[in-house]
Amino acid sequence: MWTFLTLPVEIVWRILDHVTPYTLICSVPNVCKRLDRILSTYQPYQELTVLDFSSNDAGPKGAQCLSKALWNNSTLTTLHLFYNAMGDEGAQYLSNGIRSNLVISPSLFKTTMRSSIPTLTTLNVSANRIKRRGAQYF
Repeated sequence: MWTFLTLPVEIVWRILDHVTPYTLICSVPNVCKRLDRILSTYQPYQELTVLDFSSNDAGPKGAQCLSKALWNNSTLTTLHLFYNAMGDEGAQYLSNGIRSNLVISPSLFKTTMRSSIPTLTTLNVSANRIKRRGAQYF
């Protein structure tokens, strides 16, 4: 009898082949240590640079989930989020995640440090009911 904890990695990869990029980035990380290790070797996750999550009515809760996902992702460069009704609250969540999304690079002293170069270079949040207050977070 197989359980998720005993499934071969290749079978877990096949399961991950059938989830959406949004699920891959928001729901799969931090489930358990084994899944995190498997995810770190899953090629589509390592190569995910563009996420188009437009017109999904995610609201502030969806923005909060994406914010948490950005903390764990260092490959995403483009994020399209138009028409998701995030509002000012969602803008605040998202901006926190974007600020955390920094590249870790080696320093001259053979340690690692966070550079000020964000990996996320393109963000589209148009048509999200973000007012002046929400825009200030970005």
